[in-house]
Amino acid sequence: MALVDLPAADFMNPKLQNNGILQVGASVSLLLGLGLSLSWLFGLKKSFQEKRSSN
Repeated sequence: MALVDLPAADFMNPKLQNNGILQVGASVSLLLGLGLSLSWLFGLKKSFQEKRSSN
C-alpha cells in the first residue's frame, strides 16, 4: 500500500495540480516506470522458465 501512497502524495501537491505540464510529466514518468518495471519482471520470468526447461 505504501507504493500507492507515495505517488498519491505527489499528485495531490498543489504545485502539480495547478500546472498542466507538470501533470503530464508526472503521469508519463509514472507510466514509463510502470512499463519498465513490468518488462523487467516478465523478462526475469521468461529467463527463469528457459533455464528450468533446459535442465
